[in-house]
Amino acid sequence: MFPLIFSDLISLTVVVYVLARIWANPSLEPEAVRMFRNIGITLIAAIALDHIWEYCFELSGESDLYRGQLQLIASIEFLSIPVSLFFIIWYHRKKRDFADGVLIAGDLVLFVLDLANAWVPVYFYLDKDYYVANCRGAGWIHLFAVVLTAFVLIHDIVHLKYIDDENLILIIFVLLTAALGEGSFYFDGNVTAVWECMAIVYLLLYLTFSRAFEKTDQVTGIPNRNAFTVAYFRNRRRFSSTLI
Repeated sequence: MFPLIFSDLISLTVVVYVLARIWANPSLEPEAVRMFRNIGITLIAAIALDHIWEYCFELSGESDLYRGQLQLIASIEFLSIPVSLFFIIWYHRKKRDFADGVLIAGDLVLFVLDLANAWVPVYFYLDKDYYVANCRGAGWIHLFAVVLTAFVLIHDIVHLKYIDDENLILIIFVLLTAALGEGSFYFDGNVTAVWECMAIVYLLLYLTFSRAFEKTDQVTGIPNRNAFTVAYFRNRRRFSSTLI
């Protein structure tokens, strides 16, 4: 019987929900729609591979051959992280600068590490009981992934559209959730928690973009009336004000 991992199904539901919202949201520009569509397809593929891993695990015996196959599948799953980051960086291609080149180089390093881990354990491997175990120095790779994600979001999203306190809070929780995903894998070997966190990151990222577009005039690129309304009521919470 094909195993069902319900945490993965929850993650899949979140990703499909965002894809449906993108389809129904006419305010997003075509470049943003393509970025979210590509990231969504990447995450769905990773979640499907996680189910395939579980199915192979159920059928496998205690042999190095099966362990190698499972190591390969698990490593390919994690390629979804640098691939997703690449789509975010590529979204910024019309205003590319030196920092984008540095981020692409860092993302390529992460991609190569994930790919190499499929054959030679670089930052994780499967022990004799098929549990995830960390290689020496794995913590630095996980930290590098979180820091790279932070710089990608700060450079390619925060300065891209009109960002206010609401969007900054969303960005902060995107980074916090991404860090929790990496931490759950490093400290607990919990792979399914990684995809749950990635799905939540995907959702929060969509909310950040959609709110930014709703508060930005798409012709001039300056804050529109929605942004003014949000700013006005935020200030009215703090002190009485008169508007002329």
